[in-house]
This record gives sequence, C-alpha cells and structure tokens, in this order.
Amino acid sequence: MLINAIGQLAAAFLATIAFSVLFHVPKKQYIICGLTGTLGWLVYLLAGKTILAGFFAAMAISLFSEVMARIRRCPVTGYQLVALLPLVPGGGIYYAMGYCLEGDTEQFLSALLGTLGMAAALAVGVILALQKKRKNIDLPIETLQKLSIMAASQGKSVKAFIEYILVSKADTLKIEISNPSPSGDAYFANPVNLAEVEERVKEHKEGKTKATVVLHSVEDITNFINSL
Repeated sequence: MLINAIGQLAAAFLATIAFSVLFHVPKKQYIICGLTGTLGWLVYLLAGKTILAGFFAAMAISLFSEVMARIRRCPVTGYQLVALLPLVPGGGIYYAMGYCLEGDTEQFLSALLGTLGMAAALAVGVILALQKKRKNIDLPIETLQKLSIMAASQGKSVKAFIEYILVSKADTLKIEISNPSPSGDAYFANPVNLAEVEERVKEHKEGKTKATVVLHSVEDITNFINSL
C-alpha cells in the first residue's frame, strides 16, 4: 500500500514536470511545479480519491501555487495549471465514451457524471482558493443614511450614486504638474522641451512623422542619447 502510494506520488511529480516542459515553463521552475503536482496528488490520496478529494486537492494546489508565485515572483498559473493536469479526469471521458459505444447506458452515465463532477470540483476548488476579498470603505452610519436618501431621490443605488459623486469631483479637480517625469528629469521641467515632446507626439498620432529610429543594442541607445 505504501509502495503503491509512493509510486503514485513519484508519477505525479514526473507527470507535472513533463507538462511543465510541454507548456514551456522556465526550467528553473520545474522542481517547484513537480512538488506542487505531488502535493495535489497527496491530498487527493489522503482524502480518499473521491470527487470531494479533487476539490481539496485543487484548493491545496491553488494555495501552494499562490504562495510560491509570491516568493519566487512569477505568475501563479505557471505552477497551478501544470499541477492540476494530473487530476483532470481524462480517463473518465475515455471510459465513458467506451461504454457509450458498447451501448452500456448505466456505466456510461455513471462514468460521465463522475467525470463532470470531478471537473466541477477542480474548478470550484481553484475559484474558492484564489478568491480575493474586496476592500470595504468604512463610512459613519449618519453619512451612509444621507447618501441613501440622496441616492433614492435620484433613482440610483447607493453604489452608483457614490461613484457618480467621485467621478464628478475628480472631473472638477485641476492638478498642476510641474514635472511629469516620474524620475524628476530636469529636461521635462523646461516648458519648451515639454511643448516639443507634446508636438512630436501629436504629429506621430496624426501620421506626419516619417523617420523611425531603430535601436538594437545598448550601444545604439547610448549613441542615440548622446546625439540628442
């Protein structure tokens, strides 16, 4: 029993790595992908290899993928997608179609429902595990009551009315930016230079620009900057 379980975990590890290669996951992520798939299969085994077990396995894979993605600063789908594939009930579809061709309606429906149930469990597990909480805005009760009355008088929901107020207020704001450069480059602090940039952008949008500078290397970029 133990040897069989170890063999299944090893197969899940290797299968996940194989899927990682197939989907062009970076090589340095192979081991983490394999461990994620192994974790999912381990949870699946411990939970009894049922539809509910698939749900728990999908949650474990999604949560572990989220943690590793944050630690290693890479997309969560790189781990999640390949780790879920060993759990996808492809065999169930195969057997269901086989029973269908043989005319065994009872076995066909049983296999089909089991396959659909497993697929649904995986999907729900992923969704619930990665569901993010929305940030709420705390408002005093009195303020909320006033907003509710004002929204009702205009035939709007409270949410729509608050959005309307925020948009209206934002449109009336006039923010003066002395230097639009995020790095504080002094070049953009000069109104003449800024006007020239805006004029060139306008000409480019109107299709009036003809010359195109193509930079292929760091040396090309350096030479181009020095020529300005």
